[in-house]
Amino acid sequence: MSQPEPDEICAQIRSHSFGSFGASVRNFVCYLSKRKFSTMDGQDFKDVVVAKNEKLMAAYKAKNFPACAELYSEDCQIFPPGAPATPGRQGVIDVYSKTYACGAETLVNSTDEVMCCGELGVELASYKLLKPSGNIMEHGKAIVVWKKTKGEWLLHWDIFNANK
Repeated sequence: MSQPEPDEICAQIRSHSFGSFGASVRNFVCYLSKRKFSTMDGQDFKDVVVAKNEKLMAAYKAKNFPACAELYSEDCQIFPPGAPATPGRQGVIDVYSKTYACGAETLVNSTDEVMCCGELGVELASYKLLKPSGNIMEHGKAIVVWKKTKGEWLLHWDIFNANK
């Protein structure tokens, strides 16, 4: 399989509609695509993201926040709504444990769109936090930058905020 040229990758990326913030992410990924190519197509990457999110949701439901953190890169950052960016896996543990303690017993992630260039990928997603009753506590959207580290895709920058 021949590698696409950088300009071909950028043209494909530019054909997606991501909104203004997403456009900034798109341009960043396009820039990076000129440095290193990916042999993974979008559907393969989406399959990886969906599988990793299933693991994340199961670990969260089980209150296994260290297992949640293991799905993130060591140098990750998580950007919770209304709070400062929180670095590292310990930050992930802190954010998830505090979220659970607030009454959000279940996390439901839904991957809407992905793109992948080289060692980075971007996921546009929506999420729900559910109370023990199953009622929605919070519904929002997310942009997640994934980073391939030692052959494994890990969440790297996790940015999310509520719709209300």
